[in-house]
Amino acid sequence: MKKINYRTDKENNINFWQDFPIREDLPQIELEDPISIVLGCDKIIDGVFVKGDREAFKATQALSKTAAATRQNRMSFIEKRLVELDRDVSQCERFGLDVPNIEGRKQEFIQLHGELRTLQGKEPRR
Repeated sequence: MKKINYRTDKENNINFWQDFPIREDLPQIELEDPISIVLGCDKIIDGVFVKGDREAFKATQALSKTAAATRQNRMSFIEKRLVELDRDVSQCERFGLDVPNIEGRKQEFIQLHGELRTLQGKEPRR
């Protein structure tokens, strides 16, 4: 058995452990194989080590990564499109150039800008 220090989050998931140096000011537990701990998955409940559902944890992690990548791709697309729309509106308003469907482009700019702010965790402007 090996003594370790650990920390958990509010759901009792282990998010940190160390076996050297053992600190008296942190919680401790003895485990056979602390290296097998999966941070964020395994728990310590009432001083007892509980293995989490590793397959479900892996699936959740994979979905989180996929969702983050999709979100980032959408934000990148919106940012590029906003630059294009801004250029079109500027050409129309500043230089008096004839830009087809300028009102539709203005509405698209407002809609995409609101979506981008939402993806960034901000309130859409009104």
